[in-house]
Amino acid sequence: MRVFCLTNKLCSPAVVHTLNTILEQGGFFYQWIDDARQWQPGSLLLEYGSEHQPKSLPQALMLPALIPPETLTRAQSDWQDEIVDGETIPLLNNSIVTPTDETVFPFDLLANVYYHLNRVEESGFSHPDQVPADGAFSILHQFGALQRPLTDILTDTFYRWLAGHFKAQQLPLIRKTAWPEAQRFGLALTHDVDFIRAFHPLKKFAFMGLAALKLLKISVNDIRQADKDAWGFDRLLPFYETQRWPATFFFLAKHLEGRHLRYRIRSLKIRFLLFRLKAQHEIALHPSRFAFEHPFRYKWEKAKLVRAARTRIHGMRHHYLRALFPAIWKQAAKLGFTYDATLVYRRQSGFRAGTCRPYTPAGIKASFLAFPTLFFENTLPNKGLDVQASLQVIDRLLKEVKAHHGLFTVLWHSNNFFRPKAYAEIWQSITERLSGESPFIATLHQHARWQLRRRQIRAEAALISGKEITLHLTFPADLPAFALELPLHVQEIILDRPEIWRKREGRFLLLRNPQKLNRVRLTVRLR
Repeated sequence: MRVFCLTNKLCSPAVVHTLNTILEQGGFFYQWIDDARQWQPGSLLLEYGSEHQPKSLPQALMLPALIPPETLTRAQSDWQDEIVDGETIPLLNNSIVTPTDETVFPFDLLANVYYHLNRVEESGFSHPDQVPADGAFSILHQFGALQRPLTDILTDTFYRWLAGHFKAQQLPLIRKTAWPEAQRFGLALTHDVDFIRAFHPLKKFAFMGLAALKLLKISVNDIRQADKDAWGFDRLLPFYETQRWPATFFFLAKHLEGRHLRYRIRSLKIRFLLFRLKAQHEIALHPSRFAFEHPFRYKWEKAKLVRAARTRIHGMRHHYLRALFPAIWKQAAKLGFTYDATLVYRRQSGFRAGTCRPYTPAGIKASFLAFPTLFFENTLPNKGLDVQASLQVIDRLLKEVKAHHGLFTVLWHSNNFFRPKAYAEIWQSITERLSGESPFIATLHQHARWQLRRRQIRAEAALISGKEITLHLTFPADLPAFALELPLHVQEIILDRPEIWRKREGRFLLLRNPQKLNRVRLTVRLR
């Protein structure tokens, strides 16, 4: 039922962290052991090693260790297309093996996953403006794979490999589902609040005068409507309230950036908006454009937003996406942020780290998450002005997220909901598409809470016989619900705490926790 990971001299912190990430995202119950005699019947034994060395134990499954993850560099350029489980994807050329038998995985999984998740190829840049806005330097871009979650494809191949060995050895496999009630995917709607007006106040005054004199093609009413559309919240928030959808809004705390006059976060208008948002949505920080050059601004801007909103600030996304990875994650974690959502290119949609799943980068405290953002207006074809082509990209990304049970994170700037016409059409189409789905929809902070608490769901086998599994499940008391994926041939499920409402839907056992318990005994009887 569980996976036991055997430590050895090759298991560096980078190796352990990467394998933990892979197994956690797959929902496996696992445990690290330093002696094979600690292995328990009914579980698989997994060993990280090298195909050049014999397996230390005949019953162990082998993960090849050809490239120590911590030694990877941006100059790593030896890549080639390989067919993995029927899909053609780029792999590090020196990570591919010819397995001696089916118990050896066919490539160095950890090196390939570590490279993308920890943005090794970006580690050599010294300034955000050096990073190509379309990600042209990226291996994924060069192989035409930016719109495919390569990392998730690799790990899902590994999950199927493990599940196959559970089945071959007639062992029961119980896993945590990706989302609280076994939803197919997660959804996060996010909005950067860059502008609240269509024109600079001086420009608007001039335009109004010229329009009144009929010296412009637009009228005074057109100018007023443009400003109303740029604000947009008076129409957007009732829509969200009707749908009961929560969203995350990223606010700037610095009102002047060069020639750009943004908004004053402590103005009466913005403070009233923040008050309205707090009832249903999340307020997060949009660090100013030049915060990277002046790191003290992060702390100052966060404090200013906290004072204006009178709420805790848990996450951020950089203005103009001006940040360097992985350095910015360390900075964000140090400042007490729970997550960063900057992981998207300025001019290209897709999966910048090859994943649609939140994760903790290596070397960062476990309570911090990186959230991949998949697209926004300027990353779509013709900067979003080609409606049909843009919707095709969005549909393709959504299809990939569903296939890998990931998180569909949308960024749409608040001043572009209702104008220009192309943006309004795309936003309406996005919401119509998502209205027909049943994802786990939450703010980014709520998603972070779920991901971090999901990691704390533990299972210890009290009894495993041919037809019966008894588990001690432990979980955070403030976790309201979670689900388990069960073997196909379940006959009966028994819980020792009947006050926990439960429901079985196909292969999934849905558990709710109204009593705020933190432990339950679960017995699963098989046919």
